[in-house]
Amino acid sequence: MTEIPAYHCPILIVCSEAESREMVTLFRAEGQHVTLSIPDQVEHSLLTLKPGIVLVVGNPEQRSGLRSFSIRSLLDSDTLLVGVNGLDGDTTYLAGDLTIDAPVTQLDVRRILAIAQSLQDGSRARSHQTRRRMTALHALALRAGNPAEGPERIEALLADGCAVFNASAAGLWLVDSARSALKYTTSWGLIDEPRSPESLSPQQIIDEAVRRDLHAAELCIVGPDSGIRHGLESATWRWVPIVGEDLLIGYIGLAFRSPEIADVDPLSLDAFASVIDIAVESSLVRSLARESELLFRKLVDSSPTALLVVDQNGVITQASRAATAISGRAQTDLARGTVSDLLVDPESIPWSKWRTLTPGETLPAEFVWLVRPDGSRRLVQLSVRGVERFVPESPAGSMQAALHLAMEDITDSSRRILELELMHDLTRMVSERHPLEDVYELVSSRLYEFHNYRLVTIGALNHELTEIHAYRNYLTDRTIPLAFDVRVGLCGQAIREDRSILAENVSDWDAYMEFDSDVRSEAIALIRKNGRPVGLIDIQSDSTQQLGPQDLKLIESIATHIGFLMERLNVSDRLAHLARTDGLTGVGNRRALMKNLESMIEARREHQFALLFIELDRFKGVNDRLGHLFGDEVLKQVSGRITNTLRQDALIARYGGDEIAAVVPGLNRAEALSVAERIRIAITDRSFNYQDQSATLTVSIGVAIYPDHGRTTDDILGAADRAMYVAKQMGRNTVYIAQV
Repeated sequence: MTEIPAYHCPILIVCSEAESREMVTLFRAEGQHVTLSIPDQVEHSLLTLKPGIVLVVGNPEQRSGLRSFSIRSLLDSDTLLVGVNGLDGDTTYLAGDLTIDAPVTQLDVRRILAIAQSLQDGSRARSHQTRRRMTALHALALRAGNPAEGPERIEALLADGCAVFNASAAGLWLVDSARSALKYTTSWGLIDEPRSPESLSPQQIIDEAVRRDLHAAELCIVGPDSGIRHGLESATWRWVPIVGEDLLIGYIGLAFRSPEIADVDPLSLDAFASVIDIAVESSLVRSLARESELLFRKLVDSSPTALLVVDQNGVITQASRAATAISGRAQTDLARGTVSDLLVDPESIPWSKWRTLTPGETLPAEFVWLVRPDGSRRLVQLSVRGVERFVPESPAGSMQAALHLAMEDITDSSRRILELELMHDLTRMVSERHPLEDVYELVSSRLYEFHNYRLVTIGALNHELTEIHAYRNYLTDRTIPLAFDVRVGLCGQAIREDRSILAENVSDWDAYMEFDSDVRSEAIALIRKNGRPVGLIDIQSDSTQQLGPQDLKLIESIATHIGFLMERLNVSDRLAHLARTDGLTGVGNRRALMKNLESMIEARREHQFALLFIELDRFKGVNDRLGHLFGDEVLKQVSGRITNTLRQDALIARYGGDEIAAVVPGLNRAEALSVAERIRIAITDRSFNYQDQSATLTVSIGVAIYPDHGRTTDDILGAADRAMYVAKQMGRNTVYIAQV
């Protein structure tokens, strides 16, 4: 083996003392004289020292404003400019003749000295040729850094390298993963696929290729089967090692038609090795990323957890098989849609936060309702994690940010938890003797809001067991009758047969009474007190959520708790009373008024009665000025004054807001006007007082007489309402009777 010739020229290292200490030691070990310079003093050092090698560590432009081309302008043509990367995290400039990575090794130092010696020994013409080659190789380096498809891209770079060096062919061999042999990768200009001889190990290639050129006679390349020399029997081969971090990566073989052509300067060959090294690393990164993406896709697809991979616009790019069970959609359908397509309320997820997630970052889980194609809903816990994915279909292949969504169907588990909470709350309310209306409100709202039943009704059975009056109902978009005859409907059947009913398909039940065409199933549980039915809970649902035994069991348990409460409070008759009473004033409510009018019209076809519509004048101003508590107290006092003015057989009901209606049997026009005037005076003559506040109010009263002004409930209500508005138009604080 030939030794590296002695090199005797000053060496200048541009960096801080801490960065250069180890490099100085390595150069001095080779018998070299080394001088240090900080970036701010480099110009003076160059002019006085006249170095043969200049090593620039990091990026002096960021430290002192010094640029790499200004360094080159101060150097002789045969001075070697070397950039060193990595000591301080900076990137050195591409204008250097040679670039190496930290930490600098003894092997790197020897390569630098050999290249510098070659530059010094060459003529100006050779130096000019070297710089031309370096310019061309610099362009190749920029291309090599782009993501590539592997061997095809590297083969093109080998062809370009042959053009730069006037070589006839080139091949690339890389060390295998076990580091026990060299493996052919690709070539340009060779007839058959070559392979390296098994007699040479990677370490032998380092020892041979770094120290001298190997020619065809010393390292023979043959075809895998035929033994053909690829038409290059007389070629001279140059073997260029590809070394990274003091470790052999592989070597490039360049075939030349003559030894004279093969006499290429080491600087250019070393630069070409760096180009191929960049391309190999880029190809390896892409290959690993592709393999990682394939593995990622397999893991997602086979995951027992429902997983979605989503881009930052919410588009689903991949879904696991388990996601089909939750979503009710095929994998192919999921991958063509968006996350918003799956949700009842797309605004329920914080997209603005999700889009900012970095790879590995997570956010607290979201609880959202997912809707299936058949309209059914599932409660899902949605966990999100930022990921980075390789996207091969992008122009050059790239890593892109994405979101990894894990879905867990918690509908059934959450239902059980909420049912336990409801039972706990009911037990507490029974023990604490809460009012029945609080219990009904709790039950109705919980069943409707979480379980998504289309209709939830709590009904009260009258003493005669002939009618069911709806106390509280929550309904999606329909209205229901205020009372049910026990002779009709499934509720009536449940009362008559004294049992619970589960109609999973209402069309199979003759007794079902339709008032909502979307209802598909119904469940009814009886509320009992002392063993006697006193009410019921009725739930109905559409096709998105068929009722089953678990739903019936739930409302039966609730009905039992309500029955316990009723027994404890001994208020079995309050269901019907509460269903007809206004909670604020204690008089009847609108339901009671409607029922009373219907009964009066049915029973008194030949008898008169008067309907009075009473509305407070400018009541909103009182509310705004003195507050709603004062306004509520006024409504109570007004109801009391009206009650004290009328006979006991009269019905007083709050129609809505500040409107109060009174039904007085047996009055003609004159008598009705007289009664209305007494009510007006009773309200107007005395102020209303509450705590330390006081106000005086007037009323406008409209009067209608049955049957003079109407023979149906709607007609008599409309006549009294119009008369009341006429009284307001007349200046308020007056009474007006409807016109025939």
